[in-house]
Amino acid sequence: MVLLTSLFLIFLSTLHLEKTHSHSLEQKELRRPRIIQAAEKLNATVSPLTKHVSFPTVKPDVSVSVSSGLTQAISKNKAYWNRLLYSTLRQVNRKELEHHHLWSHCREVNQELLKTNIHDFASYPYMFQDFLMAMNCKSPPLLVNQPDKCLNSDRGGQTFLLFAIKSRPGNFEQRHSVRETWGREEVFQNNLRVRTLFLLGSPSSDDPDLGALFGDDDVFVNTPALLSYLQSLEPSKATQLFVGHVISTAAPLRDPKSKYYIPLSFYDGTYPPYIGGGGFAVSGSLLQRLHSISRVIPFFPIDDVYIAMCLKALGISPEAHSGFQTFDVSEQDRQNLCVHKGLILIHQRSPRELKKLWRGIHSPLLTC
Repeated sequence: MVLLTSLFLIFLSTLHLEKTHSHSLEQKELRRPRIIQAAEKLNATVSPLTKHVSFPTVKPDVSVSVSSGLTQAISKNKAYWNRLLYSTLRQVNRKELEHHHLWSHCREVNQELLKTNIHDFASYPYMFQDFLMAMNCKSPPLLVNQPDKCLNSDRGGQTFLLFAIKSRPGNFEQRHSVRETWGREEVFQNNLRVRTLFLLGSPSSDDPDLGALFGDDDVFVNTPALLSYLQSLEPSKATQLFVGHVISTAAPLRDPKSKYYIPLSFYDGTYPPYIGGGGFAVSGSLLQRLHSISRVIPFFPIDDVYIAMCLKALGISPEAHSGFQTFDVSEQDRQNLCVHKGLILIHQRSPRELKKLWRGIHSPLLTC
């Protein structure tokens, strides 16, 4: 139904995750995460299945503060998205933001409105047109909600790390491999509790156009290395964390054949620095603010860029870390266990490769 946005989360970390509103995480599955296969067994205790849950109309947080860094990074010009942004910021300043639409009435059915505001709308690819008609859709219903996912339990300590992983309903093998390896829910050394949540969209029968556009369940994470890194952070940094493989000098692709195509009449300018989509870590203490600002910043078709825009609006810039390898390592190092043992995240790996790497880096026979 919608193009590329897949808000928000790949990896979330916080020293006090349960102090944030855990239900707000599910509300951040703003676009497609609506269906979880009934035949699939989750490791965690899941709340009873609730069918056709609808969120009420959400009033934007008019008290939200937008950092000047966003307007410095994104120019004011005649492109449609740029105009939407600055129009919304004026409403924020005047505290005049409108209620968001109900999910059942969020699509813009009046194409004349879009054609009036975008002179070459008719030339846009079909999926881009569809994205534009669904830009107001930010609060989908959920079939499975897990509001207690990150709460303390008698079996372990407080949740230190939550893996929130984009997947597709048909990717059962990938999810199974993740649960058996780096996404296994357990309590690690120093009583660090790890939980895993999959964010799923519609099955292909419901949304045939989504196809290969969705899914980041093919990354390998060195969970102990990630936990060690997070524990090493100073408290002030841990509460403002947004870290991964930073892409700092990117501009929109103007080739209509690219799945990352952005028409000039839609967005004009370069992108703010953002983190590549293999995976990133973000502080749990930022989630509530991130959710609030997402009600203000217009949807953008590329999720990695949109997340960076939202965090830029909060005054948070991405931090580069060499342990996050979104674009893989060199071919000669793909089978090198010592290289992988020194990394935090690497993209892409098959389910079979995930299991092999996990066993290998934890083998008592390995000396690096």
